[in-house]
Amino acid sequence: MSEIKEIWKNIDSTACDVRDIWRVLKHAKTHLAPSSGIASACLCPFRARLRYFYGVPPKGGQEALEGAIAHEALSAIYQVIKDVWDLELSNSETIMNELEERAKPIKKIVFERARDRLSERYFGDKIKEILEGANDRFISLLKPFVDNIMIKYPPPKEILSELLIVNARSGHHGRIDMIIKFNDHYITLDWKSYSIDPAKSHSYDHYQIIANGMLANFRYMREEKDFSRNKLVVIYPYGIYIPHNPSGTRALEKVEKARDYLLDCLAGRSVRGEMPAPQLCMACEYYYECKFYREEYLAKIKGDLTPLADEVLRLFFYRRYVTLEERAVSHRYEYLIQAILDKFGYEEGIRKLEDVGVVERDYEVKNWSWDENKEKLLVYLKGNHKSRLRRGTIIRVSKIEENVPLLARINFTGTVEKVKSDGLILSVYGRYWPNIEQVGRSSVILSKTEIDLTRRELEGIHFAHSHWKNIGMILEMVGHQNG
Repeated sequence: MSEIKEIWKNIDSTACDVRDIWRVLKHAKTHLAPSSGIASACLCPFRARLRYFYGVPPKGGQEALEGAIAHEALSAIYQVIKDVWDLELSNSETIMNELEERAKPIKKIVFERARDRLSERYFGDKIKEILEGANDRFISLLKPFVDNIMIKYPPPKEILSELLIVNARSGHHGRIDMIIKFNDHYITLDWKSYSIDPAKSHSYDHYQIIANGMLANFRYMREEKDFSRNKLVVIYPYGIYIPHNPSGTRALEKVEKARDYLLDCLAGRSVRGEMPAPQLCMACEYYYECKFYREEYLAKIKGDLTPLADEVLRLFFYRRYVTLEERAVSHRYEYLIQAILDKFGYEEGIRKLEDVGVVERDYEVKNWSWDENKEKLLVYLKGNHKSRLRRGTIIRVSKIEENVPLLARINFTGTVEKVKSDGLILSVYGRYWPNIEQVGRSSVILSKTEIDLTRRELEGIHFAHSHWKNIGMILEMVGHQNG
């Protein structure tokens, strides 16, 4: 039985109230598999293990950097897209001109923030070239969207951007680039901004859009494998990829198996996956890291490691398992919230969660503003009671939506900066300002959460592990940083 199924079997069979459920979760590996990790595991299980267990950082040069800036700008203009779409213009060139003109103020904010970040990272003379490349990428993605989506479909009811959805029942979470909701169906869309290569069938992008589509189905209270009303779309530079309905296909089955594999891997289980053909390995961007860890493992099995190397290997693996335990704890609140709401229903479940201080209701977003450096936003939430939350608590702010699971609602995450007698002031990372705008000045419900900060720690462990023989270099780097 997979780790995720075992957790929910224990909850459903033994837990009777909030404390019982919390006791079960305290001893469980409450991991969540991201859609990006699931897509990696579909291509190669060891590639996903390299990223999420060993801590090998993602690859990417200037092309990926330009794509990230373009992606942020596209995510921020969701309301501009909706407003232009509502005009029901019939000419794609006219639509493009209107979108570009209306998007200018938003792009200016995004690109100015990007310029500041690039300056801090000492890109120097490259900054202008990167920003120009990001603008070209922005146009190259927006055009196929206009030609193939906006022209062919009537104006939608709503457009959601950068929506974080958690389905703890399946151990799955992800941030969906865009959901376009019509009267009787919806489109799940990914902006493939990181590369100029086209999206293809049974590629990383194909598996990722299926995984994100499963989360969109969960939001709209449908079976996660039911794609009858969910159209999947991947936009890449100057092109569009629309996969066939994945219901009942091998691709969907592969995504489910990859999700279970990744969750078991994160839980520390010894699991085997279906590896790709060996001839594909040479073309993999993680070839050398994969080769390093595989050769080390074979040397361990054969007994060829020196006593020192064997001890170093043991220490690094121990540190990884400790770090993954910390990662599991960061998702425990999501498991608790879903377990309580599934067992007791929404109204009674929310009351029980309020009693233990996990959830607070009766708040309204009043206003928000940038800080001096435009790095963070300060959000004022008005309430009619004194909050039990403390300064520094991380909370998820979810808009009140009917017939939508709590962990799939329009939301943003922030840190409590100040507790007032009539509300709260939150600090929110600046990149997610479109999420605050989507929540808007509306009634919200607050729930405790945690931020997973283990990725950087795993990347540090990987660096030290792969360079431990050059320990003098590492000590020199650490000494330089401390100095």
